[in-house]
Amino acid sequence: MSDHPELTCVCSFQRNDQSHNNQPYVDYVKDEITPRYADNRLPNVKQLIVEADGLQLADASFDTTLAILTWHDFYYGDATGGWPEVNEAGLVNKLCRAMKPGSVLGIIDHVAEAGADPERAAEDLHRVDPQRIKDDLAGSCFELEAEAQFLRNPDDQINKVAMDPAVRGKTDRVIFKYRRKN
Repeated sequence: MSDHPELTCVCSFQRNDQSHNNQPYVDYVKDEITPRYADNRLPNVKQLIVEADGLQLADASFDTTLAILTWHDFYYGDATGGWPEVNEAGLVNKLCRAMKPGSVLGIIDHVAEAGADPERAAEDLHRVDPQRIKDDLAGSCFELEAEAQFLRNPDDQINKVAMDPAVRGKTDRVIFKYRRKN
């Protein structure tokens, strides 16, 4: 069973998938990530543990890319804590090159207050203003195709950190489906 049931329709045992995390995240979750890949549970998934700016992705090699509860991390950088800053525009350009025309970029993340400073929201709350995601992708090779509402939660306490037990698993989350332009 997947840790992310929303991935069931995307991941397949008939193709090659890649899972990316950076080393600080792997260090943070420690043993939580090990069961995902234990006992050849996901034989078609290649783990990529590298900083986002160091990703080497072949041109036009992806038909689907999912960023699940991670987009906010692109705004967080703490060199002293071992979490390198990410060049957001560079990452979007890298995704544009790596994704095939017509492919899908799916984004799910915890919602921050409208207009929230992206660095503060990421560092303090592990959240992002959905408009910031749209702004990051505006003018890129991606076009917003749909926004789903089924993970929205107007009762979320958006000023609480997303991992706070009071809100964990029931935060207000945005879901965007972007299509790679031809």
